[in-house]
Amino acid sequence: MWPRDILPSCFEKRCRVMLFSYNDGLSVNDEDTRFIKHCDRLLRLLMENRLDDPTRPIVFICHDIGGIIVKEALAKAHLDKTGTIHIIDQCTRMLVFFNTPHHNVAKSVRNIASAAVRPTPPEVLDMLDKACNEHVERIAPLENRGRLYRRRVVINFHGTNWYRGKHLLVEKEDAVINARPEYWEKHFAIYGDHTSICRYPNSEDITCETVLKTIGLNTYLALRMFPTLEIIHRAKFRL
Repeated sequence: MWPRDILPSCFEKRCRVMLFSYNDGLSVNDEDTRFIKHCDRLLRLLMENRLDDPTRPIVFICHDIGGIIVKEALAKAHLDKTGTIHIIDQCTRMLVFFNTPHHNVAKSVRNIASAAVRPTPPEVLDMLDKACNEHVERIAPLENRGRLYRRRVVINFHGTNWYRGKHLLVEKEDAVINARPEYWEKHFAIYGDHTSICRYPNSEDITCETVLKTIGLNTYLALRMFPTLEIIHRAKFRL
């Protein structure tokens, strides 16, 4: 059971859930290791699925590399000068990351890839290293200026247990953004490994309850603190 299976009932079915999947690059395809390619597809699907209500608030819930793709998408939307996809950046009220590496990205992505496919072909790891370095170069200027985290709540969930009893795939310090103090970043250590922190046996599981209550309470907080329509209609809005 994943968060997507329970979230609609937590919000009395007032939330819409859109799933996004991607090829993680383990098929030895240089195109599939490029995060920017996946972020373009995510933005396109978001725009297509929001035609009936383009100003509806967005909450992204991301697991490991999925968080990297979402950050790429938000960066591209933030820098958009055409007015086509900028609305995605304006409407995003909360980011929830499960074991997403924000620092030492290449090292963590290597760990994740090696855990998924053993042995992982060296050429795949090299392509992922290249993609991670390109990602950091694109994102770092925006992160340093705090552009990705203004006007939204950021939650980082980090697993405390070793994956398959061997090691942490993403170190605790790498799973925290360390955004500016004036921004709303929160960090929660979760008893579980890289997968079990967001996959549960049933809805009564204690980890499941903790995660969903945290997401629910902070969603309401984000919507009250940062009204979407106010942000959209006030071009000079600043936190």
